[in-house]
Amino acid sequence: MDELIDEASGVKKITVGGSTIQVTPGVESLKEHYGDEVTSFSSVEGVKWQLFYDDADNYYLIASDYVPGTSLPSELITTDQYTTYCAYFGSVSYKGTIMETGEWSKGTESNTITENPLISKYLRWVGSSVNTVTDNPNMKAVAYMMDTSKWSNFAGITSGAKAMGGPTLEMFIKSYNAKHDTKISTYEDESGNSTISSTNANSNGYKVKWENDTNWADGIGGLEASTDNMWVRTSDTKSCAMWVASPDMYDRYRVGCVSEGWLDGWTVDRPDVGFRPVVSIPKS
Repeated sequence: MDELIDEASGVKKITVGGSTIQVTPGVESLKEHYGDEVTSFSSVEGVKWQLFYDDADNYYLIASDYVPGTSLPSELITTDQYTTYCAYFGSVSYKGTIMETGEWSKGTESNTITENPLISKYLRWVGSSVNTVTDNPNMKAVAYMMDTSKWSNFAGITSGAKAMGGPTLEMFIKSYNAKHDTKISTYEDESGNSTISSTNANSNGYKVKWENDTNWADGIGGLEASTDNMWVRTSDTKSCAMWVASPDMYDRYRVGCVSEGWLDGWTVDRPDVGFRPVVSIPKS
């Protein structure tokens, strides 16, 4: 039986923060529960889940803490300093890692960003005609994080569930903005599209800013910690930061990260960063 289906009625429900709520397709209705623990879903042993975001079609759960390296895809590299909870993508020269996989934008449906509806919804710019630099290490790292076949153990047995290595930048921003009074913006091009301008972004990645700021930046500080620690982890005992599935604008080697109070990008071989996978579950 699907964990999220009420056996008697067949209605899909989710239990968050001690409340069982009917999930209504076509309605975004759960933002007041963002950050609450989801007890009606389980996959990898020992990993707890929080409600991170929802939209008209899906709701999205995030691992409530950094997951152990033993649960991560085998191609990722764990480090000597933080062997338990940290891993990275490897350097360009490291044989066998995502950095050596040059066909990430031309592969099968499972690892092609542009053909994955879950990915294209929240990461439309990457892999589009705007950015064709497929040898960028940050692009390959993001492609790896968004390859749902690599992270399938986190999806469990729930029907239609798909897992990825972490939230996209757009998803992180939408979740954060829904819960906090301050607003984060991503760059919009001259046509008003909510994507990154290739001219301003230099085809490396995203710029960000607070809504009322004048200038766009490679990263921003001042993210608020919350009692549930979902967006900003207040302890670095397991990891210094969380990988975000987004290329950073600063240079072609940086992937999005959220550290204590900061949203920016760190290099693909940074050894002290952890993963908090995200699971997407359809509402219908």
